[in-house]
Amino acid sequence: MARDSNESITFRIESRKLKTLRDNALENQVSLNTLVNQILTAYTEWDMIAIKAGYATLPKNVLKELFNAIDEETLLKIAAMTADSSKDILLLMMGEVTLDAYFSLLKNRSKRSGFSLREYEEEGTRKLVIQHEMGRHWSVFFKAHHEQVIYNAGYKAKVEYTDNTLVLSVET
Repeated sequence: MARDSNESITFRIESRKLKTLRDNALENQVSLNTLVNQILTAYTEWDMIAIKAGYATLPKNVLKELFNAIDEETLLKIAAMTADSSKDILLLMMGEVTLDAYFSLLKNRSKRSGFSLREYEEEGTRKLVIQHEMGRHWSVFFKAHHEQVIYNAGYKAKVEYTDNTLVLSVET
């Protein structure tokens, strides 16, 4: 795999913002260069396009309460409808509708939502474990949603869940 080439460039940054970046880099035990590259990666791979793709920022407690206020039958109808429109989101954000693209999108979204996520590969099966702490209705909704999106990408998913965790298993 070829590495991207690097270039040097100079920017003027307000002193207060630079101090904040330096403090954050020190706190996270990374160089300022690494932190700035992480910020640029987050911007170019998510922030720059997510709003155009229809993502919005809401406090978790608001989303959790909204999900809990909806009956499961309605949740499943909305999950199916939004899963079918996810193809457009995948095309816009990732350029393709594949399992790799979807897993990448899920990892980015989970990271930005503050969810814990682990990915595993076991004997021809890819697993993604997402701990969301958003409650049972969130799990019910995203079980149906993820199964349909992955099916639309040409794979069969098995999604197990608890009140606060989803486990996506996809045979590859």
